[in-house]
Order: sequence, then C-alpha cells, then structure tokens
Amino acid sequence: MEYSLTPLGEQVSDKVAALADWIELNLPQVLAQRERLSDGG
Repeated sequence: MEYSLTPLGEQVSDKVAALADWIELNLPQVLAQRERLSDGG
C-alpha cells in the first residue's frame, strides 16, 4: 500500500516547511531581541 498527501496536505506541508525555514533563519535574531528586551531594552 502506498500513502500520499492529498493536494491540501501538500499545500499545508509546503507552508509548514516555509515557516520552519523562516524560523531557522531568524531565530538567532528573535532570541537576541528577546534578550535585549529582558535586560531592560
């Protein structure tokens, strides 16, 4: 038996992958800003 995503599943998979890529790229910046804000700005 072979399983595959539906067209809607493929669409959401692409969106989740794009979000994961964005997080990987921007997480250091987000964490640095969070650190600055927690130190009083």
